[in-house]
Parts: sequence; structure tokens; C-alpha cells
Amino acid sequence: LSDLKMPDGNGIDLMEKILSVDSSVHFYLMTGFAEIDKETAKQKGAKGFFQKPSDMTQMIEFLKKTYLTSADDQ
Repeated sequence: LSDLKMPDGNGIDLMEKILSVDSSVHFYLMTGFAEIDKETAKQKGAKGFFQKPSDMTQMIEFLKKTYLTSADDQ
């Protein structure tokens, strides 16, 4: 899980670096900006998106479910 905009880079660049090392990582982006090109981000490997501000409880439950589902697939 990474923010899209960061002081020293962006989440898409980080995602591409991580996925180049381990393509099995489920990577999610979060942003408070509406201009994210979700289709391009998905093509580059993003599994999903969170709009900020987000309900942390719902986000955590979603990520837990995603992690458990991916663990069952392995």
C-alpha cells in the first residue's frame, strides 16, 4: 500500500520497482487526488485503489481479506 504522491517520488514508480523484484506482490495505491489514471496503474500492476480520506477500519479489513485470499491461492 502506497500513497500516489510522495515528497521523493510517486507510488507508481515504487510499485514498478517492487513488482520488478517480486511480481506476486499485491500493490494498492491511495490518493487524495482525482487525476490518477486507474487503467494505466492497473496495467502496471496495481490491484486496487483507495481514495483519501479513507475509513481505516474498512481499509484494514479489505487488506486482511485480500492477504488471506492470496495466501490461500499459494
